[in-house]
Amino acid sequence: MGNKLSSCILAMSLIGFISGCSSDSTGDSKTTGAGDTEQRITKAEYEKIKNGMTYEEVTEIIGSKGVEATDQDEPDTKAEVYRFEGAGKAGADVHIYFKDGKVEGKEQEGLE
Repeated sequence: MGNKLSSCILAMSLIGFISGCSSDSTGDSKTTGAGDTEQRITKAEYEKIKNGMTYEEVTEIIGSKGVEATDQDEPDTKAEVYRFEGAGKAGADVHIYFKDGKVEGKEQEGLE
């Protein structure tokens, strides 16, 4: 089951990454279509996120709710991946993997 869950999370994160690759490189915040401003995650914030943290603890550090890229329910496990736009190079972003409500892993690209 672990291999199946890992494969599923990887596939869903790639879909989320591909569908969310648009970004501007003008600053550390963005305005969404709804007119609200979301904070971009910095490298320092990324480094504060540790395995075992809850989604609420993560969003308190970042100042943004992110976008749920995937949500996978299995009989014994709930797996979610959230994508956060990053401060740094154009297209910088972070994926945080949650298993049963706790951080299970994270990856970043382009944070400065």
